[in-house]
Amino acid sequence: AWPQASRDAALAMIAKYGRPRQYDAEALVWENNNPWRRTLLHRRAWPRGAGLRAMNHLEQAIGYRVPDNRLKALISFDPSMTINRAAGELTSRADSESLNYLALNLAHEIVIGARNARDAREFYAKTERLSRSGKSSLYLEGFLFMPLNADSRAPLPR
Repeated sequence: AWPQASRDAALAMIAKYGRPRQYDAEALVWENNNPWRRTLLHRRAWPRGAGLRAMNHLEQAIGYRVPDNRLKALISFDPSMTINRAAGELTSRADSESLNYLALNLAHEIVIGARNARDAREFYAKTERLSRSGKSSLYLEGFLFMPLNADSRAPLPR
């Protein structure tokens, strides 16, 4: 009884990462499915704010420490991105894994000062449009930086 988009995403995640470790009628959960610390696939998508991504159901977390002076810029880029400073995690929610890669790659560029929030939002929208028309980008295919592993105490990005 899952919506088609969620079913399609579930089949893709199972093909890529195997059976989820946890599941119920509302979500599938994979833990430490490299490069992700955690992947949650929700049965129901929820609306995306700030004009980014209309609906999303795939939530993916990486190890990432966000410096205090970059929190506001990340929230401005994507208000629904979750920053868990205690766990050292950054989580994106989208309708596909490739769009989570895109959002997190752009978040990293904001953190290191290579982009501002407005430029990142514009680049996201343009890249998403191009990907829906069949074009590809390295931003959609994987991380352009190295996320932290679960035990890392690496310094904050500069």
